[in-house]
Amino acid sequence: MKESLLDSLNRTLQIACKSTFYKKRGIISHINALSEFESILPTTKEELRESEPYEQLSADLEVVHSGMMKAMGAVVIAISRGSLVTPYPRVLEIMKRVKATVLACNPSEAIILADIAVRLGYDL
Repeated sequence: MKESLLDSLNRTLQIACKSTFYKKRGIISHINALSEFESILPTTKEELRESEPYEQLSADLEVVHSGMMKAMGAVVIAISRGSLVTPYPRVLEIMKRVKATVLACNPSEAIILADIAVRLGYDL
């Protein structure tokens, strides 16, 4: 069973190492024993908040956003409703940084985002 867990962890590490976020952190892509896994520092919420929106992806955007969206020249930025990881001001910051032109959400979320944007001095 330990070999199977070790294999699973190594597959996960190999995938994680494809992301810019984990490359910057210097994460290793292979461990020889489960005890080595303990040497990998956990990712903090602060690190996730400070990272760019797509740094955590382990695949190119072309691969992630294929099919119809690619044909339309559109990109989807999937951001969950305001939370500790992506509070509303952070959502607005990301939208501004990537120059979002369309917002798809429920009406109450749009009202909350607009209210916070006004409070932060964004030009609506």
